Amino acid sequence: MGRRVFDKATTPVILKIDQPPCILHMIRIRKSIRLKVIVMFLLVGVLPMVGSSLYLYQNSQEALENDAFNILGRLVDQSNRAVEDTFQEAGQVLLLTSHNPAFVRYFNEPEKRQEWLNEIQKALGEIQGLFQGSLREACLIRKDGKELGKVVNAQIFPAPDLDADESDQIFFKAGLAGNRGEVYQGEPYFSEDAREWVIPFATPIVLPDGKKVALLHLELSLSYLKDILSERQRGWMGIGDLFIVDDQGRFLTHTDPRIQTLGKLNLPNALDANSSPGWRRMIQEMVDGKIGFQKEVIKNRLSYVHYQPTMTSETSNIFWSTGTVVPVDRVQASADSSDYL
Repeated sequence: MGRRVFDKATTPVILKIDQPPCILHMIRIRKSIRLKVIVMFLLVGVLPMVGSSLYLYQNSQEALENDAFNILGRLVDQSNRAVEDTFQEAGQVLLLTSHNPAFVRYFNEPEKRQEWLNEIQKALGEIQGLFQGSLREACLIRKDGKELGKVVNAQIFPAPDLDADESDQIFFKAGLAGNRGEVYQGEPYFSEDAREWVIPFATPIVLPDGKKVALLHLELSLSYLKDILSERQRGWMGIGDLFIVDDQGRFLTHTDPRIQTLGKLNLPNALDANSSPGWRRMIQEMVDGKIGFQKEVIKNRLSYVHYQPTMTSETSNIFWSTGTVVPVDRVQASADSSDYL
């Protein structure tokens, strides 16, 4: 083939045409509009959605916290009422039993004393049956301190085993000092007969002429309080612990099985259970009879805590406090916060 030769006249020429300024301006406007649309979409659509989600999430956390505090408040309040109702029932049973004619006739009819003593022992046994095994002892003590009849753990004590002098017991003088129809509730103590910590109740036996001749006495086991708290604890999925502290800072009972009071000669010191500042602050305020409702770091875990005084008796100067501790993460785990994201 021959060599192709391009003539200058036929060689293609590429022309460079400058765009008019108006076209460039329109392109810039389109880019600017696109950017503005994107920005407006973010401002009007995405960002408010994110903000709303964060707002709802924050509100949900506040609502969860308020619900937790409300539940803890009801939990402690119901526990207190159950304990107070138990004490009131013990006092009512004691007064009702003291109205049994056998107690007065035992002193007014010496010739039938054994007959009336049998009736007294029967009445003491019936008291224990009313408390489903939580009553450890019921007894009649003469005003000089001699036990006349006693039932311990549903067993009647024979006469040779009765104590000759109970007048040195704390409840004795205080109970005998009361008037007809009054019940004394004393501080818990370790019962040698029951071999555990008990709460004493006592009321005087008064003859028709007003003479005080004896003291009717019963002992309620501290372990019964644990049953009361454990039942309330199970009502809220068993989360957290419930416990009662006395005015000396001792655990009277605790739902944690590792903290035992049954069979111990000394009640455990609540301050020894944990060294964290939040725990020690809470226990001190409970001892001081204050009401608390806040978050504290307990055992390196942020926890909800609530505590309030327990009314033990209108006639005694006994001050207890019921408290609960629930880790925050265990409460939050029960709620699905992802709905707000």
